[in-house]
Amino acid sequence: MGKYAAAAVVEALGAERLEEVRAGGLRVGVVCTLMNGCVNYSNRFFGEVLEDPATASPILFPETVFNAPSSHLSALMNSSAPNDTLVGDGAEYFTGLELATEWLARGECDACVVVAAEELDWLSAEAMGYYAKGLVPSEGAAAVVLEPAPEGIVLASIPDPVSYAETTDRVGALERLRTAMGRLSDSALLVDGRTGVPRIDRPEERVFGAWPGRRVSPRKVLGESLGAASALQVVVALDLLRQGAAGEAVVTAVGGNEQVGGCVFRRVEAG
Repeated sequence: MGKYAAAAVVEALGAERLEEVRAGGLRVGVVCTLMNGCVNYSNRFFGEVLEDPATASPILFPETVFNAPSSHLSALMNSSAPNDTLVGDGAEYFTGLELATEWLARGECDACVVVAAEELDWLSAEAMGYYAKGLVPSEGAAAVVLEPAPEGIVLASIPDPVSYAETTDRVGALERLRTAMGRLSDSALLVDGRTGVPRIDRPEERVFGAWPGRRVSPRKVLGESLGAASALQVVVALDLLRQGAAGEAVVTAVGGNEQVGGCVFRRVEAG
């Protein structure tokens, strides 16, 4: 999982900017979001225990498990800017984007990379089959770099995710999130979290069923990569905006057990 995250971050930053960070000329914060990391690390720990208890690593302990990828990324970049790890469901990436904007607004870093990574594990893959037989397990990583800029592709709206502690009605939660996003263009691109499983897709079908613009569903093609899935949706949205497919993109995801999240990106021309 750490290797996936590192590859995504290096690609997102680019070689030139990465060298600038290493030289101390650019403060880059790191926010890592994940869902399945505890399973991966626990399996590795117990595998090492069974093979040779004398050399088993201490990664079972919570304080070292979840933040390991984020710490490794900061070390890779030689960055002393803040780093944090958020553990949640398939919509946690939006909380990561929100945290990054807070760090930037407070001046704690010059830029912030938000990365999500998941490594496929047989236990989670089998459990997913019990949850919904139509889901296809997958793995991977995606990263986005945020920094203050008056033009280009901007993060126009990142509402607070709607927690299931507030409402267990997922359709209502998604409607509340859509309202919080503000006015959306009729020609906006929608990159949603539909998987192809009707029971799981019902909230997004109900709320966005008559979407007037273009609509794409990356999870139907890439599979369900748990914590990384929303990050991959965001990257798809940004790539399509960069290609000129739309001037505005809406990204949404209905998490499995924690929250509904989403954001809006908009292309802003110079002047």
